Amino acid sequence: LAGAGGSASSAPPAKAKGPSYLEEASQVVAACKPKIPAPFLVTELTISPTSASIEVQDPRQKDTYDEYHLSKDTGVGEPQPQQVFSVTCKKGFSIDEADFSQVPVMMKDAVARLNLEDGEADSIHLSRGVFCKEPRWMIFVDGKRKDGSVEYDPKGKFRNAKVM
Repeated sequence: LAGAGGSASSAPPAKAKGPSYLEEASQVVAACKPKIPAPFLVTELTISPTSASIEVQDPRQKDTYDEYHLSKDTGVGEPQPQQVFSVTCKKGFSIDEADFSQVPVMMKDAVARLNLEDGEADSIHLSRGVFCKEPRWMIFVDGKRKDGSVEYDPKGKFRNAKVM
């Protein structure tokens, strides 16, 4: 009978518990730090609303890199060994260099700053980039007709913006 009670297939999808990682990025650090053997250096970190990935370097073994995945549903997974390719920067930095409280501010600022038609940003990336510069946050904004990117220093200070 149509309209008589709901079925399991018409139920809304379950929402991840708690605020998005982009709304409260300090959750990522709080979840990952206890699971990663200390000391460690970050080479790359990507945060999306319900997941994150962090690649770390063991400073005692310069050529040893592992990637950890964090999910709202499953928590922090086991480390995945990473191969080193010479074309990517693998110079690590301390996770404490970054101000995670600025993530939601940067996300909103990037979309507003680029002002792209139907512009949306759904992740943020922290690394030294291909050219091994100082660590930086990078936000890619997808628009209807053009895309762009905005870069910030680890503390959340605007550095530059590009429309592509």
